[in-house]
Amino acid sequence: MTLVLASTSPRRYQILALLGLPFLMVPPAYQEGGARRAVPLPARPPAEEALHQARLKAASLVSRFPEAVILGSDTLINLDGLLVGKPGSPDDARATLQRLRGRTHDVV
Repeated sequence: MTLVLASTSPRRYQILALLGLPFLMVPPAYQEGGARRAVPLPARPPAEEALHQARLKAASLVSRFPEAVILGSDTLINLDGLLVGKPGSPDDARATLQRLRGRTHDVV
């Protein structure tokens, strides 16, 4: 049985590699709508939204790997009721870190 990691994240690759299991790392066909800046949280709670996004990523590879176990994942940051997503550039990353610095936030 083949294990497929539906991700391009180097960190997720490292974590899964620690298990010592063979797996393929494949970019999911589904991508969230580009870089997410601070936007209002969706109707579902952040943990459910992360699970929803992970399922969409995994499902996007089922037709290519019908016999595989596909692992999808997503990380969301909740800051003051806003969803902060993956920065789209180094400048976005700096701005995100400045917003988060010294403030309580949830990582899901």
